[in-house]
Amino acid sequence: MDLTISTIIGDFILIAGSFLLLIFLVKKYAWGNITSVLDERAEKISSDIDGAEEARKKAEELASKREAELAGSRTEAKTIIENAKETAEKSKADILAEAKLEAGRLKEKPTKKLLKIKLKLYKVLREMWQT
Repeated sequence: MDLTISTIIGDFILIAGSFLLLIFLVKKYAWGNITSVLDERAEKISSDIDGAEEARKKAEELASKREAELAGSRTEAKTIIENAKETAEKSKADILAEAKLEAGRLKEKPTKKLLKIKLKLYKVLREMWQT
């Protein structure tokens, strides 16, 4: 095969012309569709990124709100527990005081009864001696 300058130049012109024709046809018939698809895709990606960022911010706000509510609930629970402990201690003291009073009353009852019995016995004995 003989390669001459004229065949090389001819092949070059043919290849360059074919390439330029291909570029022209792509630009005329397909380039608009390709760029619109790429632009739509870029817009969708940008929209998805913005949506994800917005969702992340909303999730962070909700998380901080829930954390604040949880802290409030913990404080409220702590207060309720402390109040319950105080009430229990007061009830305990009241019950103990009442039990001591009742025990004192129960101790006094037999001694009063015994005293009454003694008095009756003395009375009966006195009457017996006097008669």
